[in-house]
Amino acid sequence: MENEKLILRRANAREGLGVAALVARLVEFGPPPWRDPDRMIEIDRERVLRSLRSTQDDPAVFVATCGNRIAGFVHLHGLVDQYHIEPHGHIEDLVVAAEFEGRGVARLLLQAAERWAKERRFDWLTLSVFDQNSRARRIYEHAGFGRDILRMVKPLP
Repeated sequence: MENEKLILRRANAREGLGVAALVARLVEFGPPPWRDPDRMIEIDRERVLRSLRSTQDDPAVFVATCGNRIAGFVHLHGLVDQYHIEPHGHIEDLVVAAEFEGRGVARLLLQAAERWAKERRFDWLTLSVFDQNSRARRIYEHAGFGRDILRMVKPLP
């Protein structure tokens, strides 16, 4: 595995099961207690599978593969910010398989996201990350992402 090359490409619908299997990693950091991790996984799987079936350029899913294994994926789509009022690229999900951590997969996927956004002439690329997910926050900050709006939640009884 160490000597095999990582390949980045647009994912296809046939890879749905492999991509969907990685979605559970999105909650491994321990989401806040008011979030249901099982429901989060269910929703994220459904959304990424729908995007994999899309024949459009937006949304898009890219995979990093190593041999016949999916090392990670990034799920992208366009959004409109309420203040910017212009479309921009958004990273909906970015997941790296546990056995590929520390091998540059996240960096490769973030570069793909940036290329995808630039090709669409977006002037922003955004993502959301849970505050508790400190490892992901460090990766994103290292890649040049900065904080914008801090969303706070108060669960109501």
